[in-house]
Amino acid sequence: MDSARAHYDDGGIACDDSGLAIQRYYPWGALRVKYDEIRSLSVLPIKGWAGFQPLLWGPSDLTHWWNLDTHRQNRRTAVVIDIGARFKPTVTPLDPDSFEEIVRAHLHRSQVPQQRTG
Repeated sequence: MDSARAHYDDGGIACDDSGLAIQRYYPWGALRVKYDEIRSLSVLPIKGWAGFQPLLWGPSDLTHWWNLDTHRQNRRTAVVIDIGARFKPTVTPLDPDSFEEIVRAHLHRSQVPQQRTG
């Protein structure tokens, strides 16, 4: 991830022209995801103890895999990134609205419309 060209970078998640880098996803480092690998994004509200409570790191169920985020308890929104794998990377960006807007803009650009011939 080229920090000089980053469109979003909160220290845990970064977006540039080529894709995402989710820091502390694996014990040994980041998960890198190209925009064309993303099938969909969804927003997941994080509620208090009465609601959905993600783990600090790893799988919280059979669907979501959380990167290590020591500030997650202060966040109220998670973004689920479907890349077609069993576990969906699930992150808690510092600015979820900006993160989602940037990723969706890149997803829109990476979709090449089919052109009719002849």
